[in-house]
Amino acid sequence: MKLLSILDRYLVRKFLGVLLFAVVAMVSIFVAVNYVENADRFIDRRVPNEVIVEYYLNFVPHIVTLTLPVDILLASLFSVGSLARFNELTAIKASGISIYRLILPLLLLAVLVTAGNFWISENVVPSANRRKSELWQTHVERGTTARRISGTDITLYDPSGVKVVIDRFDRRRVVINNISIQHYYGTSLISRVDALEASWDSSRSLWALKNGAVRTFEGGRERVELFTRVERDDLFFAPDDILKREQNPDEMDYVELNQFIEKLKRSGSRTERWEVDYHLKFAYPVTCFCMVLFGAPLAAVRKKSGAGVNIFLTLVVCFAYWIAIQVGRYMGYNQTLDPILASWIGNMIFSTLSLLILLRVRS
Repeated sequence: MKLLSILDRYLVRKFLGVLLFAVVAMVSIFVAVNYVENADRFIDRRVPNEVIVEYYLNFVPHIVTLTLPVDILLASLFSVGSLARFNELTAIKASGISIYRLILPLLLLAVLVTAGNFWISENVVPSANRRKSELWQTHVERGTTARRISGTDITLYDPSGVKVVIDRFDRRRVVINNISIQHYYGTSLISRVDALEASWDSSRSLWALKNGAVRTFEGGRERVELFTRVERDDLFFAPDDILKREQNPDEMDYVELNQFIEKLKRSGSRTERWEVDYHLKFAYPVTCFCMVLFGAPLAAVRKKSGAGVNIFLTLVVCFAYWIAIQVGRYMGYNQTLDPILASWIGNMIFSTLSLLILLRVRS
């Protein structure tokens, strides 16, 4: 017994044909627009052609995962909509095949696309985004901004009562300029170490503090000891902990991001913003399934329409979904919503609308 009937294969071919075309078109549009926007920078910096090609090759995975929900919605509307436009849907219903059975292979295909989107997002996109950022910083932004090589005004906390304030961190040299290590007992400051510079010794995993002072506060009196160099292997942070505070969540996979969140929690820092981004790593790929669940029944209940209407409807739906995601993200960042709810609210809204449309379909 064949798993797919002739009708299933016919519909799947239509769906995959439109999906492939949409993916190629979206990637081409994004690359073209981005290149036009940055062409003058590439020319001014005399970036070699092979570097530009590598830059955009590393850009492609992010574009694919970002636009796949739009592509799959287009494929759903065009594949099922074409059946209605050419009266094939009427014939299918007359033969005793329900709409639910008709769209079943598309839903199964959407599950595979969702899984593929998640795999690419976690195994390809983070490393590609990091490489893309490295190429941009090395060949385009070189020497144009201090922010590229340094993070500023960084504060780290440890539950033991230690607060570290960093004025500037040089990523290239792995050196801190102006560091203050403050030890608290409750709300009282008991000691403080200030240094003009701290460098990381990777071979021994310790910080070397230079040209500073140790201040101890006891009984209303202050004792000061100056030093030229002090090695500290008891500090709770390493260079990676500083770098990841400035790193984009798109450059970390879900394991790295989860580990970073746990470190922040142990240090007493707020993590809502990072938690929202973490849960979005799971929620966003599921959008592909939601778009098929929404688009296929919608195409089946609508009257005959052309390509222009389908494209317009895709843009409207995706824009509405994007607004739902951004509102949820903003509310999650500001602790108005639980991070999990904030991440999944867009999928919840459109899944509910999909089920309502599906129930109205005359099978």
